[in-house]
Amino acid sequence: MGGQLEALKQLGLSEGEAKVYLALADLGEASVGEIQKIVKIHRTTIYDYLEKLANKGLVSHSILNRTKRYFPTDPKNILLYVKHKQELAEQVMRELASKNKKMHRLKVEVLSGNQGFRMLLNDILQSGEKEFIGFGIDEKMFISAFPPHYIEKFFKKEMELGIRERMITFEGAEYTAKHKHIQYAFLPKKYFSPIPIAIYANKIAMIVWEPKSVILITNAELADSYRKYFELMWKTCKEK
Repeated sequence: MGGQLEALKQLGLSEGEAKVYLALADLGEASVGEIQKIVKIHRTTIYDYLEKLANKGLVSHSILNRTKRYFPTDPKNILLYVKHKQELAEQVMRELASKNKKMHRLKVEVLSGNQGFRMLLNDILQSGEKEFIGFGIDEKMFISAFPPHYIEKFFKKEMELGIRERMITFEGAEYTAKHKHIQYAFLPKKYFSPIPIAIYANKIAMIVWEPKSVILITNAELADSYRKYFELMWKTCKEK
């Protein structure tokens, strides 16, 4: 139950809603009193949760001998509920993106920890760009600093979307990713900077190792300047 409870909370249900829903899923059909015996929550609060679950399309009821009997609807309705939330999120995202284009010619964000790095990877995949470039790349630092499944999942999605990478690392680098869509060039180590910088779309991302964070700059002119600098370095490096 613990795993299902956490999953439902991740999907947007409160802890109380999730507990009541799972109790109904186990019972099949139940009165509020029967639900209360399992969840140990006040009856009035259970009624509130049942109403909220009904509004989400996850619970319904029938009346038997003047007593309301509650039951979970088809589990597929969970997907409909999530899809509805996604559609709302996409609508808000479009509206906010439209406002941001008008309000922000330059934007600087700090994305913290593993979650910040994950947000960066998702942003790259959703950018619509077919090439992702970077310099100051020490792959060994990435695989030691971030969960490996983040990076492998990102590589797999890149290949599915047809995104290729060109990365500048240093001569003698201990590790490089063995994927056909990733190409490396090697800079003499004495000129290598340990601060990874990635460029995609109209954005520049700088990875700071301590504290673990991403500085994300959105500015078309600045991104274009860094892209030109990258191309100059790429021409002077040794490719493999």
